[in-house]
Amino acid sequence: MNTSYISGWYAILPSQFLKSKPIALERLGLNLVLWRQKNGMPIAMTDRCPHRGAKLSIGKIKNNCIECPYHGFQFNQKGNCDFAPEFDKPIPKLTVKCYAVQESMGMLWLNYGNESQDSIPEELLALDKNFNSRYAQTARVWQSNITYCIENQLDYTHLPDVHHNTIGRGFKIPEDPKFELGNDKISIYLKKNTSTIDFYFPNTWVLNVAAKMKLVVFFAPINERKTKLYLRTYNPVLKLPILRLLLAPLFNALNLIILKQDQRVVSSQGAGQSTQAKDDLLMKHDKAISYFRERWRDKVTSTAGGKN
Repeated sequence: MNTSYISGWYAILPSQFLKSKPIALERLGLNLVLWRQKNGMPIAMTDRCPHRGAKLSIGKIKNNCIECPYHGFQFNQKGNCDFAPEFDKPIPKLTVKCYAVQESMGMLWLNYGNESQDSIPEELLALDKNFNSRYAQTARVWQSNITYCIENQLDYTHLPDVHHNTIGRGFKIPEDPKFELGNDKISIYLKKNTSTIDFYFPNTWVLNVAAKMKLVVFFAPINERKTKLYLRTYNPVLKLPILRLLLAPLFNALNLIILKQDQRVVSSQGAGQSTQAKDDLLMKHDKAISYFRERWRDKVTSTAGGKN
């Protein structure tokens, strides 16, 4: 039984990677097939034909359905078999499990556990809109559970050591930071008036570098032991195509260096869930991490939400 993930909408993949053909994708320990209807709407379902178990992701889109490559069964956006060639008719009882998916901020978001839950936080949508959805984005896979990956981004005291020659150079740990610990969001104020770090459950982190500079990380859990981090930089200069072409590679290169520095340490913490760690002695500045673990344990679900 899967007990690692909490209910919510997870950013799982940049929209640009889902085009006209079906793709296979492992997320939250689920083997999925993603495809688009004629109107561009993304569809996510189990990557397995219920007839004989063939992968639907190696099939094709036909009649606005995904067609199994083995026997030609066609499944619509609701996972129902619209057509079975050998019978020349639909088979209503033959269904594929579907998952609620939506597209926003240039990402595909998958609902896990509770489809009725509110969608993408308005604050994130406003951030993206403020920069006209222009950003530089890179990605890296960590061999770590999503919980350890997230906690690393809530831990500001590691900056002088792990990033001593990059973003941690000259960083001083504040004496009395402020924490706002909500049901769906954690904010850390390293300065008085503006939050420095915002984390939105279940998997989006924002670093407010400055009013005109934001870093966002989407933690896309592949499975219990592996997480893909999509790190993007928002900056006004990226609104201009020519400057985006020149500067995006520089932003991405720096971000990859920082991610590698983090990854080296996080991977040493083990492959399990941080929320199950029993021997950690959390300190004053670990207040956000302590709260994160508490909320994650409270929110965790053992059943993946889906339709059918």
